[in-house]
Amino acid sequence: MDQVKIYKELDLTSAGCAGPLGELNQVAGDLKEGEAVKVILEGKESKLLVESWAKKKGFKVLDVKEEGKKYVMLIAK
Repeated sequence: MDQVKIYKELDLTSAGCAGPLGELNQVAGDLKEGEAVKVILEGKESKLLVESWAKKKGFKVLDVKEEGKKYVMLIAK
């Protein structure tokens, strides 16, 4: 994986159903080439939702790590 700069870290563990996508969509729109957003989510449903969103919007999921009940994802342009 090429070196990417973390533009912002979003802790979305307390976000509701569609909550993660609203904040993520806003931040991801500001990403430049070579930058990524680090997203912390709670639950597999949120992880799947964000993966689907990234694919539809043309973003790349560079990394996904499971840490207990949380998922840490790295999403780039």
